[in-house]
Amino acid sequence: MRRVFFLIVTVIIFWSNLSAKKLGYALSGGGARGFAEIGVLKVLEENGIYPSYIAGTSIGAVIGGFYAAGYSVSEIEEIAMNLNWDDLLKDDVKRKNLALGEKNFYDDSVINLQIKKSGISLPPGLVGGRKFASKLSINLIHVQNIRDFSKLPIPFRCISTDLETGEEYVWTEGLLPQALQASMAIPSIFSPVEVNGKILIDGGICRNFPVQDVWEMGADAVLGIDISSESMSPKDLNSAMRIMNQTINLSGLKSNKEQIKKCTYYMKLPVKDYSILDFKHKRKILEAGETYARKYFAEHPEILEELKKFDSTPESHIKKIKDKIFIGKIKVKGIKIVSDEFIYDRMRLEENHYYSLDEIENAAERIYASKFFQYADFSFVKNGQKYDLIIKVKETSDDNLGIGFVFDSDTGGSLILNSMFLNSFWEGSKAFFGLKLDKTPEFKAGYFAYTGLNPGIGFWASYYGGIQELDIGLSDYVSQYKIHRHKLDLILQGQLSSDISAGLGNSFEYLKSKLNYLQDSEMKGENETTTGSVFVFALADTKDRRYFATSGIDFYAEYREFYYVKSGYDFDDNFGDSNFRKFKSSFELRLPVSGRLSLFSGFAQSVSFNKPTISQHIYLGGFRDYDINDFMKFPGIKLGEIAAKNAAVFKGGLQYEIIKNLFVCTEIDKAFTGIKWENLFKEEREEYFSLKVAAGYLSRFGPVALEAAKAHNYNDLILFLRIGFDW
Repeated sequence: MRRVFFLIVTVIIFWSNLSAKKLGYALSGGGARGFAEIGVLKVLEENGIYPSYIAGTSIGAVIGGFYAAGYSVSEIEEIAMNLNWDDLLKDDVKRKNLALGEKNFYDDSVINLQIKKSGISLPPGLVGGRKFASKLSINLIHVQNIRDFSKLPIPFRCISTDLETGEEYVWTEGLLPQALQASMAIPSIFSPVEVNGKILIDGGICRNFPVQDVWEMGADAVLGIDISSESMSPKDLNSAMRIMNQTINLSGLKSNKEQIKKCTYYMKLPVKDYSILDFKHKRKILEAGETYARKYFAEHPEILEELKKFDSTPESHIKKIKDKIFIGKIKVKGIKIVSDEFIYDRMRLEENHYYSLDEIENAAERIYASKFFQYADFSFVKNGQKYDLIIKVKETSDDNLGIGFVFDSDTGGSLILNSMFLNSFWEGSKAFFGLKLDKTPEFKAGYFAYTGLNPGIGFWASYYGGIQELDIGLSDYVSQYKIHRHKLDLILQGQLSSDISAGLGNSFEYLKSKLNYLQDSEMKGENETTTGSVFVFALADTKDRRYFATSGIDFYAEYREFYYVKSGYDFDDNFGDSNFRKFKSSFELRLPVSGRLSLFSGFAQSVSFNKPTISQHIYLGGFRDYDINDFMKFPGIKLGEIAAKNAAVFKGGLQYEIIKNLFVCTEIDKAFTGIKWENLFKEEREEYFSLKVAAGYLSRFGPVALEAAKAHNYNDLILFLRIGFDW
């Protein structure tokens, strides 16, 4: 009898499960407006309503994909609100993942062009989507072994557009992170995604509202949650963003109308005032969706009751991975030119070790940062208790040309051209060329080859030529000094780590100077000086960013021996010895105090052993360092106004970030100069003191800084404006 009872109960449960109607969700695309969909899902889940199927497009695919993968709505909300979407859209590389030689010119151009065999062209998207893909992979590790999307905790589909045919590409299987990335590859913003020989872009182009796909999955009813844009009138097309929205949505408007008719229940969310890139308003958009859903169900309680009658058993959630994972094997796919060893050296990961998710992200970023690859995506294959890490790369066949500019009120404006050529003469090599065009043109060239040895070896050459006019003081003399200089440096550099480098070099310099006015008539006239020198150097850079850094150190030290000096001046007490030595160094430390406030301190010094010629004096003053001319910055004094044989500057200050990328700072500087280096520590030294205040902004076109400084015993308040990336 008991067996019969249990059999009847089992049949009833089985029959009830078969007869329970299934509800599906269709989530439309709409960029940042998709946060409103999270708000609606939140209200549905609070009322015990769960879907049996989900289909999504673009941002709807991302939200729906995470829901289908076992994330609760509250978990999706937490991820969406905590992600730095501005950072994802910029696709910037963390500075710590760059090689030291690349830190000061990586992405320092306003315009980046690709040099192809067919000519020069713009990149396929403003952003490659690498960071976005990385975040998807990290957060979806737990389902990457599930390649059939119908086997996910909630059966799922998403839509992309085949760029070649314009037809929809319906994802029913594959790697879920890759599917979500391809569904949200917004044209002109994210680069297309290549899958199985197809080039895929945002699914919103062909079917932004995938209602029919939910029906095809077997749903008995479909709740459509729509954030699509409506067609705008000519008067509303008053900005570039609105025009882009309209362009993207035009092809999908007709499809949307057809899909709306197929909805059993339809919710049109009130987010038309937000653009697809309004990620900074993510909280407001989410709350707008949540508010609308509560109001909607309050006004339509019968719909809420109907939805509750569907099978609303929450699917069992798969355990998410949030900490470390044990990496078994590491496999690299897609290598054709660059060696596997190069990839492993950049990754710095070993097999059969535990690694945090951040460490894995940084490893993939270091590969991408080398610029040998269009992308470096990663996925995981579970192998027992281990995870095999699969790195998939696509090598770039294109070289790069960057165009930038810089202006400052001391030296004027400059046009900057940078180019990089990969795998020239040696697999895994880079050739760099830079040109600065202004009244003092400069040229730089470098070649770095991966040899498999540590340190990596690079060769650099730089040329400077130009004319500068300075009002300087030299001991008791004051003059108008016109300098015509040509300088060539040849450098062999070893990369000890991503933060430390050392090397040696040979320098040749020709200088022609004219003293237009002097208090001492015996020193009037023109002079030509030619020098040759050898030097060794070491540098380290751990700053979190090049401009307005909040943490890290910046260090440089150089010892230089002059082996050849030929000058039109007789070598005497005023003008120096026929050979001499110099040592200079600089150090800066930046420490974060709070989320916005940071402290900085540092020093710079240059001392000479024996007497340097006038051309090798230190020129103190100005707001920027100009290493090519041995200038040492000291705000509050005009550029190069003080000439000294030996000098040291100490500084300290505070920096505060008012809002994102907008900074103010105050700085105190103290300088010492002396005829001999030991005078810097004696009463015979000259002392200078200044106070500086500044405001700066990190713009798309480079840093913008406005600075003001006043030096003690100098009457003038000096202002300085800088726009653009440093050379």
